[in-house]
Amino acid sequence: MKKYNIYNRLLSIILFVISFSALSDCHTKDQENITTKEDIITKFLTSFNDKDKSAIDQLVDIYLSPATLAQFGEEGRERYIGYLNDEKRFHGLLTFSKVKESKLMGNEHRVQAYVKSKNTELWYLLSLYVTQHKPYLLTRLYLSPAQSPEVPTQLKKLTNQEMLNTFDSYVQRLSSRGIFSGSILIAKDQKVLYKTAHGMASRRYNIQNNVKTKFNLGSMNKMFTSVSILQLIEAGKLALNDKLTEYLDRNWFGEGSFDEITIRQLLTHTSGIGYIPGEISADKDIRQLKDSISLLKKAQLNTTPGTAYRYSNTGMLLLGMVIEKVSGENYYQYINHHIYQPANMYNSGSFDIDIPTKNLAMGYYFDSTFNRWKNNTFVHSVKGGPAGGGYSTVEDLNNFANALTQYQLLSTTLTEQAYSAKPEYHAINYGYGFSINGEVNNRIIGHSGAFIGVSSILNIYLDTGFTAVVLANQGFASDPIIWKFNELLNQLEKDQ
Repeated sequence: MKKYNIYNRLLSIILFVISFSALSDCHTKDQENITTKEDIITKFLTSFNDKDKSAIDQLVDIYLSPATLAQFGEEGRERYIGYLNDEKRFHGLLTFSKVKESKLMGNEHRVQAYVKSKNTELWYLLSLYVTQHKPYLLTRLYLSPAQSPEVPTQLKKLTNQEMLNTFDSYVQRLSSRGIFSGSILIAKDQKVLYKTAHGMASRRYNIQNNVKTKFNLGSMNKMFTSVSILQLIEAGKLALNDKLTEYLDRNWFGEGSFDEITIRQLLTHTSGIGYIPGEISADKDIRQLKDSISLLKKAQLNTTPGTAYRYSNTGMLLLGMVIEKVSGENYYQYINHHIYQPANMYNSGSFDIDIPTKNLAMGYYFDSTFNRWKNNTFVHSVKGGPAGGGYSTVEDLNNFANALTQYQLLSTTLTEQAYSAKPEYHAINYGYGFSINGEVNNRIIGHSGAFIGVSSILNIYLDTGFTAVVLANQGFASDPIIWKFNELLNQLEKDQ
């Protein structure tokens, strides 16, 4: 019996080696089929549109750079496969139109193509970043809404009501396809014009979303953290050019120029601080900011402080710690006293998700392995913080937009500094905790948030008086909604 077991083990090893060699040989041949960097578009779209569940697995295993997966640790492969399958389910089908550009971007080559989504009915710019030399491998990819590459036609001008009716029809279609679950609010000049909710807050208990449902905000909490820092600056307790280590112990950090990081750099994501290895898994049990101190030794500087824009959750966490040090208040108490209460945001907070909270939406993502929806409880931190993960409602966020633009949270000067781009500090589309989009006479400020089972956005249209809030408990769901709204705003008659 013992010899038989040994024989079986040897046979298994031999078969594994043969299978692995055959698989590697197959992968090599597939990679050799990529003769130009542009070929990766065809390979990506073929896999993306393939009904076979294994197509995405093969795409990741054959064409994705191992270095990209390594950034996410041991779960890198599964996470990336899950992300792409979620996108695949969301869009249904991506139809290729044409290549926009193919050019060198630093150490990578970027290939961009126009594609149209079957489910959202919108055009997207597919950006694929590829290694410079063979075998050409994907290092990262993005799908972002884009203007149609087709010859534009003269669109009918719309009244306010026509615009809202068209918008509502679009929302209904996306909801019927199962790709929007959440709540939406549209206001103009502080008057609410439109509110609606679709989908389920709890699929387990069959509870529907409503306009007062609390949704996970993702990164939108960064606005609250940044406004709080500016409030302390306004009070004379802090300055933009103060060094981080004037307030936080230098021994909390490892080697590097952490002494040179300023408050301004943290606000504009130009501090150089990158992702902390293991941060996502480690923060599952963190309920107070001080619980994160042990992680800071792992923080690395990806760039010299003040030289480049690099979006950083860790940087916002550090600003939260500065708020506690300077104000003497717990971070969550400070936000409640100085942001939520003045702005009449009574249904907002960073709730412990393992403790029942009334009317709180569970986040969901579609698991292609089990072919069913799963909630994000076990992949999400137990509590949000300065960088994101708090909860709010569409009504509360509209109240925040009103309080902010009516200068009830900050002085006029600091408010406008907060949502003005900082190209002189390498932040072209970012202010102090606010994203900046639009154009000269159509400035759009606010913030978005995204995570597994989370998609949120607040757009404040400074020049037209509109506010749009979209909160969803599904990934990607807020993006087409806000993009369609922006399209329809361009059709609005000028006197509306």
